[in-house]
Amino acid sequence: MKNRKNKRVVLASAIVLGITAITSSALAAYIITGGDLKGEGKVTNTPVKVNNQVADLQDPVVNGSLQFYPEEQITDGKYINTEEGDIGNLSITVDLTIKAAKKNAIKDMTVTITAANTDAITKGYILLPGDDEKEKLATSTVDISASLFNGTENGNTVVDFTQTITLEWNWGDAIGNMDPASYLNAKASSASAAAETMADFEAAVNAIDKFTLTFAEKASA
Repeated sequence: MKNRKNKRVVLASAIVLGITAITSSALAAYIITGGDLKGEGKVTNTPVKVNNQVADLQDPVVNGSLQFYPEEQITDGKYINTEEGDIGNLSITVDLTIKAAKKNAIKDMTVTITAANTDAITKGYILLPGDDEKEKLATSTVDISASLFNGTENGNTVVDFTQTITLEWNWGDAIGNMDPASYLNAKASSASAAAETMADFEAAVNAIDKFTLTFAEKASA
């Protein structure tokens, strides 16, 4: 009798376990899908602000011409300049105009001076602007300050900012850093020596048909 009861208990347990296994398997097979994946979002737009930082250099205007004569008429001495019109002029001015909306758009600049022919420079007759050390530079550079441009800002409207610069040439050491007539009156040993110097001076200076001015933004240090 005891054995029969034990068998029934085992059988009942097996039936319960079987139902549990089936139920668990049936629930795992149910997968719910779908749903609403539609929606709407808004991205706000920040207003555009344009800060005009463009600076355009217009064609520079050169005033005057170079004349490598004494600055005053020399009438005394063996070597003179007899023509009243032969008065020297070793400097010019250049009018600069930059179109910009803001003055701070203008940067410091340089102007580079280059001679088409360098004989008068290398022989020591003339010096280029910016050659303060008297090094007989074939090409020299002069700084232009952005702070010296004048103009009135008007919102983002492009206006003219202007500045006038002066470029000055000088006499070289071959003639004592003075004009040839003054030098020869003080130093010439003879008329023939003076004539030789003046012939070479004339040829060297006249070989320069132009000086080129090149403007650019100053390179960062």
